[in-house]
Amino acid sequence: MDGRCFVLGTKKQLKEMIFFMAKMKYWNGTTWEILDAKDADTIDGKHFTDIQNDAQSRVDDHANVTASLSTLGHVKCAVLTAILDPSWSGSSVPYTKTVTVNGILATDTPIIDIVLTGGYIVDEMRIEAWGYIYRAVTDNDSITFYATEKPTISLPIQIKVVR
Repeated sequence: MDGRCFVLGTKKQLKEMIFFMAKMKYWNGTTWEILDAKDADTIDGKHFTDIQNDAQSRVDDHANVTASLSTLGHVKCAVLTAILDPSWSGSSVPYTKTVTVNGILATDTPIIDIVLTGGYIVDEMRIEAWGYIYRAVTDNDSITFYATEKPTISLPIQIKVVR
């Protein structure tokens, strides 16, 4: 400012303040621009209504994606079970184990996890052994597991399939 202090009260002072504000400049990220009245309600050159509309558009886009998932048609879900016994193939990494899982397809991408008993010692052993397995590949009616070490205990597993 030029050192003048404005106290609202006279019409002349108000005009001077408006004239001064009309010449205010702001940095747009590249150059200095004169701030005009239409920019008074903006953040980084965007009006609040534009910011609100952008946010709403993103929410709408997300809702449309979610909605499109429900229009995929009939969905089938199954929970299958199997047991990985301690007889694994291979003399070096990767060790493999193929188990029969009736109903699984080569095109399935199931969610697979161990079944815990609720007993601390057994569950700890199962959790450790399950940690050796790093990959599972489906085929029609079977799954082949790959491990960095051979589990030494049986691992009951459940397989959730959604089609």
